[in-house]
Amino acid sequence: MLWIGAAVVVGTLIVLVPMRKKTVYIDATTGAKAKPKSKLLETGVLLGALRIAATVLKPAIEKFVAKKIGSYVGNQRSSRF
Repeated sequence: MLWIGAAVVVGTLIVLVPMRKKTVYIDATTGAKAKPKSKLLETGVLLGALRIAATVLKPAIEKFVAKKIGSYVGNQRSSRF
């Protein structure tokens, strides 16, 4: 029953949050609509670099986590006996 209440709350928040207003840029010299500068290229480069970094660092992170979990489990077993 809790998940139903949570779904109702989340749905209500989504409906009540005001939509972002579209910003229209007008060029002062021509009076025509100007295209806003897109951050799409920057975002794509950043996500590509993040993906490469995650691929390179994944083995080191997995080894670190396995070592920490192994030492935690090892300490629990030795303290019981």
